[in-house]
Amino acid sequence: MYEVKKDIVGPYIKKLIADKEISQREFCRRYLNLNGFDCTEEDVRKMANRLSQIIKGKKSIQVFDLPAFTEILGVSCEELISGGTVFSSSSSHVTNYDVALSNDPDVWEKHIQREDKLILNPDEYGKTILDYAFEYKNYAFLKYMMNHDYIWFVDNSGWQDKGYTYGGGTNIKRREIGSVDYSVPMQIQYEDYIRTNMIALAIENEDFEVLDGLCARENPLMHNANYSVGLTREEKYRNENMIDALVNASPKMLEYFSRDFKVKNINKCNNTFIYPYLGEVIDKMIQAKKIESAKVVLEKAAEHNKKVYETISSMVEQTLEVWISSCSYTPDEKMIEEQRSNITGYIFTSEITDMISFVYNQPKEEIMTNLIQVKKSCKELADLINSTNDYYKKTLALKGDS
Repeated sequence: MYEVKKDIVGPYIKKLIADKEISQREFCRRYLNLNGFDCTEEDVRKMANRLSQIIKGKKSIQVFDLPAFTEILGVSCEELISGGTVFSSSSSHVTNYDVALSNDPDVWEKHIQREDKLILNPDEYGKTILDYAFEYKNYAFLKYMMNHDYIWFVDNSGWQDKGYTYGGGTNIKRREIGSVDYSVPMQIQYEDYIRTNMIALAIENEDFEVLDGLCARENPLMHNANYSVGLTREEKYRNENMIDALVNASPKMLEYFSRDFKVKNINKCNNTFIYPYLGEVIDKMIQAKKIESAKVVLEKAAEHNKKVYETISSMVEQTLEVWISSCSYTPDEKMIEEQRSNITGYIFTSEITDMISFVYNQPKEEIMTNLIQVKKSCKELADLINSTNDYYKKTLALKGDS
């Protein structure tokens, strides 16, 4: 038997934290994350104050603290509350949390090969190994998993399934004992935030090869877009971590994300897009006073919007000229304007999604793309912002009242 003594437990907790080579504030952040609490600076400060009182022996550790304390410090409850005088096995295995924070490939591989397939399942906090790896930005571990084909976020063997999912998966085999070991495979296949979180880390690590493989500027719905139905901007494809990573990215990375790219849709048509959340990136850059970075992206956005406007304007005029030349009579101005209205009726727009498309068959003219709108103002960038937004409005206005 042993007696719980605050003046012994507190210093022992301090020692264990030091042995883990983490700061007390980092311990507090991990504690809050493990328990599903908010992790704002104010929350960390309050937890740090409570931890300080525990370490000084002025407060006791509570029962509800034990799961997180023992998990982070890697000790048993007995060892913790006895101040290191009573020991028992803290765990018969390394946890997903431990592995996700490790930098040792041998630890990773051993965990992957475990017969109990712990790596495919969430822990008692409802978190998977991928959740922890992204939370603590263990890019090396995630790349190891990708490079050894243990996981993939995009199935690059074919695009036929794109439109709803990029076909992420894993070749870590489930146990054949019923409906178990599904959590991570389902998470990779159907939760696009896994892919976009990996993209955010690849941006921070300047890894263009990974970005290409992850279809970094795209989302699955782009492959499902057609000319009469606007692309739905689903919130699940918007990733705040990715946007924030771009706000702080290098000029080379910004150039990559702000140039046009082609996407083949389910009808095997190549449509040209620009990264759909570029306007939000620019707005955040302006808020953060990153003027030079915003300028790099704005120049591309203005150029893109202008090109879309000029392309669709030209298509409309060419289609109108073909109609005029095909007439067996000379149409008057009223007839020409009526026909122009008929033609622009084939322009489909959406201010919700910033999408625009035009398709007409005299001769066959077609385009589908998106536009960029900037909502923040900045004196130093006023000309570029005005140019971007003016072409945005002018392009949408091409449809007129048709």
